[in-house]
Amino acid sequence: MALAGCLLGAGSAFGAAGDLDTSFATGGKFVQNFQTIGLPSTDALSSAAIQPDGRILLGGSTFEFNPPVASDFGFVVLRLSATGAPAGFGGATFSFGSPPSSGAAALALQPDGAVLLGGVSGGMGSDMYVDRLTTAGAFDSGWGGNGHPAVDFAGFDGAGVGTDGALGLVRQPDGAAVAAGYSDNEFAIARLGSGGLLDSGFDGDGRQRIDFSGTLDAATSVALSGSKIVAAGSTDGRLAIASLNSNGSPDTTFRPGTATPGQTEAMATELPRGANALAIQPDGKILVAGPGGGDFGVARVTTSGFYDTSFGTNGQVAVDFGGAGDVANAIALQPDGKILVAGTDGDGFAVARLTSSGALDPTFGFGGKATVNFGGVDEARAIALQPDGKVVLAGRRTDANGGDFAAARLLGDPPSPVAAPATKKKKCKKKKKKRAASAKKKHCKKKKRH
Repeated sequence: MALAGCLLGAGSAFGAAGDLDTSFATGGKFVQNFQTIGLPSTDALSSAAIQPDGRILLGGSTFEFNPPVASDFGFVVLRLSATGAPAGFGGATFSFGSPPSSGAAALALQPDGAVLLGGVSGGMGSDMYVDRLTTAGAFDSGWGGNGHPAVDFAGFDGAGVGTDGALGLVRQPDGAAVAAGYSDNEFAIARLGSGGLLDSGFDGDGRQRIDFSGTLDAATSVALSGSKIVAAGSTDGRLAIASLNSNGSPDTTFRPGTATPGQTEAMATELPRGANALAIQPDGKILVAGPGGGDFGVARVTTSGFYDTSFGTNGQVAVDFGGAGDVANAIALQPDGKILVAGTDGDGFAVARLTSSGALDPTFGFGGKATVNFGGVDEARAIALQPDGKVVLAGRRTDANGGDFAAARLLGDPPSPVAAPATKKKKCKKKKKKRAASAKKKHCKKKKRH
């Protein structure tokens, strides 16, 4: 334990992976309630990202109820310093009634420091939104024409009225943004070009709906696997995954030879029972996490769309935190191949770390698991990994006064030390030794000849 503390450096003494990082915010925990009219608001974090300068971006929603009028102030983006104090954006950026009025469900960073946000404009008849904030936190009016480009799926394929929303977002290397969510109870995926307009190179009009066999389908997350687009979610409470080619057509190498190539559905008893989160390994294998019948449900799927039997039991892992309310909401892959999964144990933030084979990692927390409680009913919904190995968890704390932004930072494994290159002096010594050995060898040969 003492050795681990020394390796983690100043501010983290005597800490081990999975412990709260007490150098962050207040004792490792940050809580914020947003009040705009003097009443407690209901706030929820849903996404997090680490900027190159170490600052932490948190995105979500804030809702303030003022009887008899309900005031939904939409999404909020908060930026914290590396130590957990509000920094920049004048504290936070609010939409104040601008779309998306139901909050930002997903967040992605651009190389220039701009922030992409995916969300939804409201209830029935809503649209999917992908907004962009400048580095100063203002809406970028040049993005999509007004800074709030709406993606309306209503009747574009001859079906439905288009109740649309984005729940996942990923940025392509070329600057395009891919959003995934729902449209009339189907998976909905849209791609916007680098200027914020629908990309006609994606399924002809920038939009694609995918219908699974269930009556209630929604994609919660999206990721890139090379040039392919992978979206995961649920269909009637079962795991559903779709893989698309870059042009929006079904990826027929995923579940080849089946009735619906490019799509996979799990059985009702398989884990997870619907995906709340998705990550792609460097080898293209797909990690998903979600509910597991009272436990965290985690699975790994091959590039062909089948459970990876080298992971857990038949590709599936259940993580039990001791109660009946365990649900996984976020997943992240460490550089060393270990897997972090976060959510709730029905009471507080809960996080587990798995090895690459799906076993609990005993070097993290207590037997591979750790929990953080903020004093309410707490739920982690996002994970962001810092370059130094620390783990930022973001979500919400719920109590009698509503909900608050909540974030915690845990100690992780520090990066492996890089071996120092051999000095010139050492190289010279090696060369001298080599020359001496060679001369000795020649001398022996001469002796033999004599």
